[in-house]
Amino acid sequence: ATECEIDKQGRINIPQTLRNHAGLTKNCVITGVANRIEIWDEEKWQAFSEEAEASFDEIAETMIDFGL
Repeated sequence: ATECEIDKQGRINIPQTLRNHAGLTKNCVITGVANRIEIWDEEKWQAFSEEAEASFDEIAETMIDFGL
Protein backbone atom coordinates (compact mmCIF):
# COMPACT_ATOMS: atom_id res chain seq x y z
CA ALA A 1 0.00 0.00 0.00
CA THR A 2 1.07 3.55 -0.60
CA GLU A 3 -0.39 7.02 -0.65
CA CYS A 4 -0.68 8.42 -4.16
CA GLU A 5 -1.24 11.97 -5.34
CA ILE A 6 -3.97 12.75 -7.85
CA ASP A 7 -2.73 14.82 -10.81
CA LYS A 8 -4.60 17.75 -12.40
CA GLN A 9 -6.41 15.35 -14.75
CA GLY A 10 -7.67 13.16 -11.88
CA ARG A 11 -5.19 10.33 -12.44
CA ILE A 12 -3.00 8.51 -9.96
CA ASN A 13 0.43 7.08 -10.67
CA ILE A 14 0.75 3.60 -9.15
CA PRO A 15 4.40 2.65 -8.53
CA GLN A 16 5.73 -0.16 -10.75
CA THR A 17 6.43 -2.38 -7.72
CA LEU A 18 2.76 -2.28 -6.73
CA ARG A 19 1.59 -2.83 -10.32
CA ASN A 20 3.80 -5.91 -10.47
CA HIS A 21 2.66 -7.17 -7.05
CA ALA A 22 -1.02 -6.79 -7.97
CA GLY A 23 -0.49 -8.19 -11.46
CA LEU A 24 -2.21 -5.16 -12.97
CA THR A 25 -2.66 -5.34 -16.72
CA LYS A 26 -4.71 -3.18 -19.05
CA ASN A 27 -8.15 -3.56 -17.44
CA CYS A 28 -8.55 -2.90 -13.73
CA VAL A 29 -11.35 -2.73 -11.17
CA ILE A 30 -11.46 -0.11 -8.42
CA THR A 31 -13.37 -0.95 -5.23
CA GLY A 32 -14.01 1.11 -2.11
CA VAL A 33 -13.17 -0.56 1.19
CA ALA A 34 -13.68 1.41 4.43
CA ASN A 35 -11.42 4.47 4.12
CA ARG A 36 -9.34 3.28 1.17
CA ILE A 37 -9.63 2.03 -2.38
CA GLU A 38 -8.36 -1.23 -3.83
CA ILE A 39 -7.22 -1.60 -7.42
CA TRP A 40 -7.45 -5.13 -8.85
CA ASP A 41 -6.58 -6.70 -12.16
CA GLU A 42 -9.97 -7.36 -13.76
CA GLU A 43 -9.45 -11.13 -14.17
CA LYS A 44 -8.17 -11.52 -10.59
CA TRP A 45 -11.15 -9.53 -9.29
CA GLN A 46 -13.60 -11.77 -11.15
CA ALA A 47 -11.99 -14.91 -9.70
CA PHE A 48 -11.94 -13.43 -6.17
CA SER A 49 -15.52 -12.21 -6.47
CA GLU A 50 -16.82 -15.60 -7.64
CA GLU A 51 -14.99 -17.39 -4.80
CA ALA A 52 -16.23 -14.87 -2.22
CA GLU A 53 -19.81 -15.18 -3.45
CA ALA A 54 -19.71 -18.95 -2.90
CA SER A 55 -18.37 -18.36 0.62
CA PHE A 56 -21.14 -15.84 1.34
CA ASP A 57 -23.75 -18.41 0.35
CA GLU A 58 -22.20 -20.95 2.72
CA ILE A 59 -22.10 -18.42 5.56
CA ALA A 60 -25.74 -17.48 4.96
CA GLU A 61 -26.78 -21.15 5.07
CA THR A 62 -24.89 -21.63 8.35
CA MET A 63 -26.59 -18.58 9.86
CA ILE A 64 -29.99 -19.96 8.89
CA ASP A 65 -29.10 -23.17 10.75
CA PHE A 66 -28.48 -21.05 13.88
CA GLY A 67 -31.74 -19.19 13.45
CA LEU A 68 -30.07 -15.91 12.51
